[in-house]
Amino acid sequence: MIYNMYTNAFTEVYYILQNTDESLLNKIPNKFIQFIQNNMNRDYNVEIKKDFPIDKQPLLKETEAILSLIYRSYWATSDEKLEFANKDKQEFLEGNKNQNLKDIYEVFENRKNINNITINNNLMVIPKENFMKRLLNKIKRAFIHF
Repeated sequence: MIYNMYTNAFTEVYYILQNTDESLLNKIPNKFIQFIQNNMNRDYNVEIKKDFPIDKQPLLKETEAILSLIYRSYWATSDEKLEFANKDKQEFLEGNKNQNLKDIYEVFENRKNINNITINNNLMVIPKENFMKRLLNKIKRAFIHF
């Protein structure tokens, strides 16, 4: 089941695609267009004006995301796709770098806490018996069991 916000976005995307140049439409796979058509909300009223530039329209955020997906996947040139891939890679590496810093900080804090626990624990002193006492105790235990 697809959420209502996506069904409304599919309706807006379908409306935009219906008013798009045929050469651009031919670049989009039919299955993708059918998916949009099958999952759109037919009761949703689209407030897109044909005479207004698309970037000035009150589009849903989900609609903008789907349109950017269409552009990146089907309409972008090979140079643009390469540029998008490099930008994505850079953002991914920066995101992981920050995550690694968070992980290192957590490890440091956990070790600091472990050190505090170790320091706060008092060790129990076990008195050590001398050799003769241990020998006598073993002999006593041996006779007790017989």
